[in-house]
Amino acid sequence: MAKKRSNPLTSPLDSPPVREAARALIAAVAEETRKLALSPRACQRTPRQIERQRGREPFFSALGGGIGRGLPC
Repeated sequence: MAKKRSNPLTSPLDSPPVREAARALIAAVAEETRKLALSPRACQRTPRQIERQRGREPFFSALGGGIGRGLPC
C-alpha cells in the first residue's frame, strides 16, 4: 500500500495535534474565567465599595463586566 502524500494546501489547523492544543487552550481559559467570576453578592457589594473609595456615587450605576457572555455581572 502506498504511503499517503500530504497535501501542501491543507491547513495546519486541520492537524490533530493543533486541534487538541486548541481544545486544551479553550478549556484552560474557561476554567480561569470561572475562577475569576464574581458572585451575585460581590456584584452588589462592588458599587458600594467604589462609592466609599471615591466619596460619591458612581456616574453610571451599573457594572457591565460580563453581560452578553453568560457571566453574572
